[in-house]
Amino acid sequence: MTNNINLILYTMAACCFIMSLSGLSLEKTARKGSLYGMVGMGAILALSLISLPLSHIIWIIVALAIGGAIGLSTAKRLPMTMLPELMAGFHSLIGLAAVGIAGLFLHAKSSHSIGTLLEIAVGSSIGALTFSGSVIAFLKLHGYPNLPSFNHLRLFLGATMISFIIFMLYPNLLWFCVLNGCALALGVMLILPVAGADMPVVVSMLNSYSGWATCGIGFSMANILLVMTGAFVGTSGAILSYIMCRAMNRSLCHVLFGHFYTHRVNMSSESTKDQPSSVIVEHHESRIINAKEAADLLKKSKNVMIVPGYGMAVSHAQHALVDMVKLLNHHHINVKYAIHPVAGRMPGHMNVLLAEAHVSYDDVMELEEANSQFPNIDVTIVIGANDITNPSARTDQSSPIYGMPILDVDHSRHILFIKRSMGSGYSGIDNPLFTNPKTSMLLGDGKKICEELVDALKD
Repeated sequence: MTNNINLILYTMAACCFIMSLSGLSLEKTARKGSLYGMVGMGAILALSLISLPLSHIIWIIVALAIGGAIGLSTAKRLPMTMLPELMAGFHSLIGLAAVGIAGLFLHAKSSHSIGTLLEIAVGSSIGALTFSGSVIAFLKLHGYPNLPSFNHLRLFLGATMISFIIFMLYPNLLWFCVLNGCALALGVMLILPVAGADMPVVVSMLNSYSGWATCGIGFSMANILLVMTGAFVGTSGAILSYIMCRAMNRSLCHVLFGHFYTHRVNMSSESTKDQPSSVIVEHHESRIINAKEAADLLKKSKNVMIVPGYGMAVSHAQHALVDMVKLLNHHHINVKYAIHPVAGRMPGHMNVLLAEAHVSYDDVMELEEANSQFPNIDVTIVIGANDITNPSARTDQSSPIYGMPILDVDHSRHILFIKRSMGSGYSGIDNPLFTNPKTSMLLGDGKKICEELVDALKD
């Protein structure tokens, strides 16, 4: 009877997780999705505590209190710009927890079936790979993009497979440590060569890895909770990674093994073949203007599109940007936002920042809808979005981003590019937009420039 009740409650929690994933797929329902997820996880935690002895419950509550306090203080102090790093950090902790649980479960019993050993090996090795890969992703996202890389991927992949087989034959802690050591090295080798522009996909894939690690350990422990939650996280992360790869015109192999895998899969050649090429004039010097000149240009426009990027996140410019948009609306100027699927350093990064600044969902356009509107736009304001607006993706076959769908900002009548300097983007590629005769550069901190534009519009 008790088992049946537990199964019913687990099923109800699973429904909460499904509703959570469904809610998180849309900005308008994201808050409800988060609430459903918290309710489901809270119910499972309560159910798990009820079935344990009192002495165990006390230690678990102490651990929950410590972890909750750390998480709460981190959430309060963490700036929105560091959300990608936070995601990578969470993934690393999940992977490390999977390795620890697998080791303890292996040590708790003297003998295990072949199926259980397989589940332990798979879950712990994926967890170790997730841990080390997430640490490297954290460092790259935190400003260390030029970490040294080594061409030893095949070596560590082979070592991992050999140690995996030996562990299945001799299941002891020594070979368990060897297996996970090789998996740790493999995670480092996988993430080190990944280009900066592909980091959002890597963050999503690491999220998927953490889910599959949890799922594998759940099978070995016969814990339906771990299997269920791990499968949800693993599947949703894998689907999101696939969607993002499609948006970047990349294959998943190209993103994860781009340093070793040279074949490019052009999944949208037909869609890019008929696109008009951008107007680029060689040897044209960049036109640098000030905020007053930019404000005068904006006042003469009727339709304005704003393209936010990581530069907006770094400068915390979203609130000043919204203040500027309010003034433009006061002048009866129609303003919309265009969001690229991989803008920023994690999936939905720009959407989160705009939602924080209370931007209406109805004013936000996705890539395809925005591209259809650019020919009718008088002024496009690009704030710190470099690679996702680079016309080289359409015109230069030698460019690393060739074939990647971009926001066609060069099809609008004028472009205001807000940027700290004339340097290249995170992927290290020069942007021909800087010398496009349509483009005017506003150099400086994004938040400061937006505040200057607000003052100029008021005057």
